[in-house]
Amino acid sequence: MEKIGTLIRNHRLKKKMTQEELGSRVFVTKQAVSKWETGKALPDIEMMRNLCAILDISKDEILGSSIEETKKSYRLYKIFGIIAVI
Repeated sequence: MEKIGTLIRNHRLKKKMTQEELGSRVFVTKQAVSKWETGKALPDIEMMRNLCAILDISKDEILGSSIEETKKSYRLYKIFGIIAVI
């Protein structure tokens, strides 16, 4: 499953949009789009709704990526917690 940032980037490129163009359409800077695409930040839920509409991404597709990332983070947290106890 793709990470949200990769998903946004791939769909943005399919639409032949620059980061600046996408940012303008969702009312954020190109730096914000860059942070999403590199995984340094995530769009909020309202922004995801707008991104889905602009990039023709289903909500399930983008939220599935988010849920998968959350599950991975939780599993790592549990593993590191167990290691810290040992």
